Amino acid sequence: NDKPLQYDNVFILYANSTTYETEEDTQLILDTYTKGSGLYASEGVYTEISWEKDASGNLVFYNLEGAKLTVNRGTSYISFVKASSKSSVKIS
Repeated sequence: NDKPLQYDNVFILYANSTTYETEEDTQLILDTYTKGSGLYASEGVYTEISWEKDASGNLVFYNLEGAKLTVNRGTSYISFVKASSKSSVKIS
């Protein structure tokens, strides 16, 4: 909606998706239980990351070199987006 977010850390996580359609409804199911890629924005910069859930169900983030991501202190916003929409995500 073009309004600035008021968070210290923003995660945009791409997840595989399946769409189920019936005569009455369409349902989008995002796979937030395995792993994927994404973006991490903080302190005016962003970087590409990967994510997965550990055995306890916690999200774990990695940088492109495969090391665990150090997340800056503060409030965080996490958004899951269909992996097929990756090219339409715009950061400005």
